[in-house]
Amino acid sequence: MDILIKSEQGMPPYLNNIPIGILLVNAEHEICGVNTAAVGMLGMEEHDICELINTPDPQRLNCHFWQSLSRLIKNEENGPFFISHYSVGKGESKYLIVNSSEVALGDHVHGHVVCIDVITHEQLKGLKDYAILNSSSALHKDRSEALLQLSQSVSHQILNPIMSISGFSRLVLKNEGLDSICRKHMQVIVKEAIRLESIVKALSSYAGMNPKARKRIVLDELIHAMEETLSKESALKARPHSLNVKTEGKTGHFWGEPRLITIAFQEIMKNCVDFSWPEKVSVSIKVEGEAQGLTFRIEDQGMGLRNESVSFVFDPFFSTKPDGIGMGLTRARRGILEHRGDIDFKSELGKGSTVTLFIPQRQRQNQQS
Repeated sequence: MDILIKSEQGMPPYLNNIPIGILLVNAEHEICGVNTAAVGMLGMEEHDICELINTPDPQRLNCHFWQSLSRLIKNEENGPFFISHYSVGKGESKYLIVNSSEVALGDHVHGHVVCIDVITHEQLKGLKDYAILNSSSALHKDRSEALLQLSQSVSHQILNPIMSISGFSRLVLKNEGLDSICRKHMQVIVKEAIRLESIVKALSSYAGMNPKARKRIVLDELIHAMEETLSKESALKARPHSLNVKTEGKTGHFWGEPRLITIAFQEIMKNCVDFSWPEKVSVSIKVEGEAQGLTFRIEDQGMGLRNESVSFVFDPFFSTKPDGIGMGLTRARRGILEHRGDIDFKSELGKGSTVTLFIPQRQRQNQQS
């Protein structure tokens, strides 16, 4: 894997045939390869690209782009991607979307693969708040709205080229005459393309969480579905599990959009399992029903999170897991907010986490509007 990132020969020739701009970055955050597409998109040669990334000039054209790219490569950017306006001279301009993915073996990060592609003005319509994704602000609502606009606008634009890269790489791997070095290169590309596919599909899934007509949801059936999710996810990790449920007040049924409610509670159950101790998954659910709505308190006795991580758990792409995408609780939060409800997350390292949800209830005649 080091061969791909630390090669002194620069960009492997077969990557120059890919229509997406690609930058190879080593573990020291240095550019060690720039493909032909990137040179064309940025309108400059490789040595000029490297110079601008290492020492961004605030007085130079496209300074915001170069500063953002430099931060992304140095792992200082907030999130794995950004979108920026880019001027190419003679009054012409375009928008570029840039994303980065780690190249890692076990716990050791060997570098990054940075992909650059052009997005059209039409795809940016409705994306006026996309810049919030590059901000350090912790305002979840603004980030969720920007993420929704982004996912609706560019997910297909990114997914198709990624699938082309993955398909082309798999095709090359079928060549029995491929030497061992090239085979390692292609295996890394396939692995990272699969991860990028997962990220884009998560975006697409988020965009598809559109609310439909609300229906009567039986609480016992929802609890049963949560238990099934807990059982399935625990079995995948070969861990025993226990679930304790307690209800108070009027809790027979409530009104909601079944698919979004299911998504929200599934993601919370998955999170309980992901952060459980290896010995056992232990979860308790308390439901309190009142005229104004239902309050769910879901508590696990898992590993918990550090205080500095808790405020970011609903942020898109935030994950403390090495292989996590960071969209689970983002999806859960949206499912609840679509019901004009509320969701809160508290955690204590070594003791577990508690998710509290409130789903308001209106009169029945308003539920299906």
